[in-house]
Amino acid sequence: MQTVPCNICGEKRDFEEAYVDRPANLRVVRCRGCGLVFVNPTFTSREHMEYYNTLYWDFPTDARGSYRDIPAERIERWEKRAKAQIDYLATFCQHMLKPDGKPHVMEVGCGYAAHLAEVKRRCPDAKLTAVEPNRRLYDIIRKRLPDVQLLGKTLETLSGVRMLFDCIIAVDVLQRTVDPSYTCRRIHAMLAPDGICLIVTHNLAGRQGHVYGLSRLYYFTEGTLHALLSKCRLDIVRLDVRGEYGLAGDDCVYAIVKKK
Repeated sequence: MQTVPCNICGEKRDFEEAYVDRPANLRVVRCRGCGLVFVNPTFTSREHMEYYNTLYWDFPTDARGSYRDIPAERIERWEKRAKAQIDYLATFCQHMLKPDGKPHVMEVGCGYAAHLAEVKRRCPDAKLTAVEPNRRLYDIIRKRLPDVQLLGKTLETLSGVRMLFDCIIAVDVLQRTVDPSYTCRRIHAMLAPDGICLIVTHNLAGRQGHVYGLSRLYYFTEGTLHALLSKCRLDIVRLDVRGEYGLAGDDCVYAIVKKK
């Protein structure tokens, strides 16, 4: 584990404890400078990869180390959420997500790749790229989307990639990465000049906001997410609070951004 400064304002010491679970080695702090809430000490990049490949999901694996027997209710939830969130995204880029569209789309932290599958359903000729830290999902992703390009584990680990994307999807990513600012800067660098990005995070101010654990390293509100995106030169087209499925609710903060 490592002690880190505030990822938005850079404050190193002026924190107040928001939550502590000593048996779980979990300490959550709030920056008095900008209000960002985050786990501190937190994972190193190497520890983070180990966590995602061992502890994050507890599904059984086959002889190849790939997940098997993922519960049907989980898959149904992921696919329902993906459809609703791509519906939301499509209202801002209707010219891309249409049957004859050919957008180059990247999903960061794609998991089961439900969002990419939904894009493919709408745009059969879309070029799909995935970034996913959990190698146990790779066989599943390739089986569902044979033409997908698996680019790497995380945006932080990519080097020498010069592709630009018409659309980037980052759902439940910023709160789980060890460095959200760096992730946002990479999104900025990889967006095409007229590209658009959907970002969805857990909402700390929502009904279930104060559920702390190592599966989320950062806890955003509308205000702190706005500050992070602005710092990383991402122009906010829309920022609002919605439910997990894109409707009325306060579980998530949704952001549509483009390059400044």
